[in-house]
Parts: sequence; structure tokens; C-alpha cells
Amino acid sequence: MPLPKGMSMGEYVKLMDETKPYGVGYRGKACLFPQKNKFPTYYTAFRPDIAYRSDWSPFRKTGIGWKWNPTLYIAFLFFLMPIICYPLFYYLFGYPELFWEVFWNEFLLNIPFIIVVAFFTRLIGYTMVIIDDLLKPYGKNKESIQLLFVDELEFLRFSYRFHEKAYSAWWFIFGFLGFFVILIFDIYSLFNINLYHETLLAPIPDWTIFIEFIKYIGIGLVVFLIITFFVAIIFGLFHLGSLGADPEVLSISEFDKMLSLIIDKFIEALENKTKISESEIEVEPYGRTFYEFQRGNSIIGEFLFNISTMLIIFFIFSGVAVWLINGFQLDQGSLSQWFSLLGILSFILIWLSLGIFILPQIYIHGLLKKFKKNLIDLFFIFVSRLDYIYYASMINPNILSDIGDWKSRKDLLKDLERIERNIEKIEGYGTWSYDFPRKIKSVIFIVLSPIFPLILPFLKLLLPWLP
Repeated sequence: MPLPKGMSMGEYVKLMDETKPYGVGYRGKACLFPQKNKFPTYYTAFRPDIAYRSDWSPFRKTGIGWKWNPTLYIAFLFFLMPIICYPLFYYLFGYPELFWEVFWNEFLLNIPFIIVVAFFTRLIGYTMVIIDDLLKPYGKNKESIQLLFVDELEFLRFSYRFHEKAYSAWWFIFGFLGFFVILIFDIYSLFNINLYHETLLAPIPDWTIFIEFIKYIGIGLVVFLIITFFVAIIFGLFHLGSLGADPEVLSISEFDKMLSLIIDKFIEALENKTKISESEIEVEPYGRTFYEFQRGNSIIGEFLFNISTMLIIFFIFSGVAVWLINGFQLDQGSLSQWFSLLGILSFILIWLSLGIFILPQIYIHGLLKKFKKNLIDLFFIFVSRLDYIYYASMINPNILSDIGDWKSRKDLLKDLERIERNIEKIEGYGTWSYDFPRKIKSVIFIVLSPIFPLILPFLKLLLPWLP
């Protein structure tokens, strides 16, 4: 429910602090709306007076998983150790001729994981910061999204529901499942020493297998990071895209209501031969035009576009890198299976990334498309009523002053022309969160880019001189 009529946000917060009908959050602050969680005291109440990042957990403040420092140091611990240790093992245990071959094999196997960690850490950090800026009460760009709602209370309610969805602990279950699958394989390898021997280029002591164990722990953590990010971002962005689930709380709903009310009163004035200006019309002050609404909505579209673009470009480069490694035969023996799997995974994730851009917009697109059609219909009704008065005034000029405040048909004609221009503008408005017309080249690139890794093998067949 929006703010009670005649009550400011400050007055509402003061009332909630006094009565506490919805309980209190962390640090004793009163909640401003009902909480879905049974134990709201574990959560910070979403209020206009939340201090900057005071709702962050101690673990999040460490930067692990979203800042290069310290995340990359942890990645180096898991993935630089095999690159350094295995060549030294072969060198020290009597196989110096294998030093560089082992080094190169371990480099190809482990550096990609460090690159993946670096990329997803930066992407997760970017996503978290932007979400905070847009959807937190202390966000520096929160006004852009607040434009979409009838008042600040509805914005805070939506923001809370979004974070409740995106940061749900349930998503960690999927990450842990991926981690434990890797761990089970690691434990199996640890106790199956013959399997370890098959991967060696020369016999070295069995105790060196602990390096493999450390590496697989690192791979499990990478899998946990990626799965958790994808699940959280998909559910979170779909919730962001479904902000039109309750159209009554959106600011454009008041503009729609206002036009409908004016037209009803206009028709009533025609029937009763009374002035439209004398009608009792109560117009809410927080209504937004279609254009204003789209200004805020486009911020969401740009956010979706940036995330999707970064993911797609990264996976395209991954696919190209796999093709180059295969083409130059840099992957030897068992490495080829790993890189083939990476190529297939890159292709799948490209399409998943494209879905992250398009699918969350569909819900709000449907709502805006319906609203746009209804708005145009309302304006056409308005035009038809004004047309009626314009032609009727040719026979009865007094109708101009009886119904409205027009002094002549020229004044009425100006209003008609203005409304017709509004119709032309509205017909040109986009109904997607992202501004497709101005970004059409980028969109075409995004749509066609997943095909690029697929055409490389065909180019190799057509042009045999390619590596």
C-alpha cells in the first residue's frame, strides 16, 4: 500500500517508530512494512535513514568474492602452486628434460581458472555496487528507480523484496552442490593412486598428489562462485524485471488514472452543459508521464545490457582461445578433453548471458505495451471529444465558453494539435527497458555474437591454410 493520503514519508517513519506494527530490524530500527521473514530482527530494516553500507555483513566487507584484493590472492594460492610445484618435482626427481613441458601443461590448465576468478570477481563487484547505488535507501542513484513508484515507501518495499530474493541463502545450496561434486571427484582421485599415475609423464612420489587435491579444492570454489552468481543474478534480475507485477504501485498508473478521469469529466460536462473547469477533479501529485517512467526504467535496461555484454564478450574470447589452442595443437593428451569441455560450456553460457539481457525485460515490456496502447486510446477519445466541440462551435460558438475557457476555435485548435503531437510522441516511445533504436548496432552484435565461435571450425574447413 502507498503512503496514506496527506502523510509525508517523515511522518510515516515517525509513526512506525512509535507503534512498531511490523516489528524491528537489526539495531532496533522499526520496519516500515510487513516482513516476509519470521525473524526480521536478523535483518536491517529498510528505511530512508540507513547509514551507508551499514546493512553489509562482516564477511561481505572483507571483499572476498567481489574484490580482486583479497580474492585473487586466494586464487593464486590454489592455482599457482601446481604451476610452480609440478615442474620442480619432475626436475628434482630426475626428469629435468620434462620441466618446460610440465610447466606449459600446468600453465594451460590453471591460468584459465585465475582468469575466470578475476573476471567474475570484477563482474560481481560491479553488479553489487550498481545494485546498491540503484536500490538501497542510501544509493546515490536511487532517485532513478524511485521515479518508477508512486512514493518512497513503495520503492523501499520493492528494494527490500529484491534483496530478499537476490541474496537468499538458498542460492548457496546450488553452489555447494557444485563444490561437493568437484570434491567427491577429488577424494576419489586421492584414494585412487593408479588414476594419478596415469596422468603423470614420469614416475614421481605418490605424496605429490596433495597438489592435485589443493587444485581441485580451488576448482570447487570457482564452481561455487560461478553457480551462486548465476543463480542469484538470474532470480534477482527477473524480480527486477517484474516490477510491474503490481501496476497500482507504479508512478505511471496515476497518469493513466488522471487522463481517464479528465475524459470522464469532459464527457460529463458535454452532457450536462457545464464547464469542465468547474468539475471536482482530484489529481494525485506523484503521477509520472510515460517519458519520465522510461527514464528510470532505461537505467534497469542499461544495467541488464552491461552485465550481459560483459558475460558474452568474455565467453566469446574463451571460445576463440579454445579454438586457437586446438588449432595450434597446444593442448596435448588429456588436456584436449578439458578444452573441448570448456568450448562447449562457453557456447552454453553465451546463450544464458543473452537470456539475462532479454528475459527479465519481457514482463515490464508487456505492461508498458499495454499501457502505451491504453494511453493512445485515451488520447484519441480526447481528440474525438475536442473535434466534436470544434465542429459544433461552427454552428453554436457559445459552446466554447460554455464547456471550456476557449475564446475562439483557434484556441481549441491549439489544444487539438498539442494532443495529436502527444499521440505521435507516444507512438514512438519504446516499451523495452533498453533503448533499442539508439543502440541497435550493439544489440545486433549481442544477438549474433554467439554464432561467432561456431563459424570458426567451418572457416578452417573452407580455408585449410588456417592453423
